[in-house]
Amino acid sequence: IANLRVTERALQDIMNRATKISDVLEVQAQLTTVRGEIEVAMAEEQHLKEQAAFSTLTAQFVLKPEAAITQTRENFDPESEIDRATATLVTILQGLATGAIWFAIVWLPVLLVVAVIVLAGFLVIRRRRTAGPGSEVSLPLEAGTDIAAPPPEG
Repeated sequence: IANLRVTERALQDIMNRATKISDVLEVQAQLTTVRGEIEVAMAEEQHLKEQAAFSTLTAQFVLKPEAAITQTRENFDPESEIDRATATLVTILQGLATGAIWFAIVWLPVLLVVAVIVLAGFLVIRRRRTAGPGSEVSLPLEAGTDIAAPPPEG
C-alpha cells in the first residue's frame, strides 16, 4: 500500500506538470489504475484484520510428570521393547516362511523321489524273499485231509 501511495503521488505531480491533453489523459488512466489497486489492497488488509480479530490462539504448557524411580525409567522403555519384540517376531515369521518355501520347492520333490526309490526297493526285496529258490509254498488244505508226517531218516 505504501508503494502504491508513493506511485500515486508521483503520478499526481506528473499530472500537475502535464501540458498536453493526451499526456493528462494518459496519466489520469494510470492514476485511476493505481487508486483502484490501493483500494483493493486496503480492503484486503481490512478483511485480514477482521479475520485475525476472530481467531483464537491457545497455548498450553505442561510439564512431564517426574517418575518415582528415574533409574528404572531410564533402563526400561516399553515402546522400544514392543518395537524390538515385534521386529523379532517378524524376523522369525520371515524365516519360517522362507524355510517352508525352500522345503516345498526343493526338499519335498527330492524326498518324494527318495521315498519312491526306497519303496520300490523294499517291494523288490520282499518279493525275492518270498519267491526265492528252496522256499516252500504253502497250499491250503481241504477239510478232512490227513497230513502225513515225513518218513524218518535213516
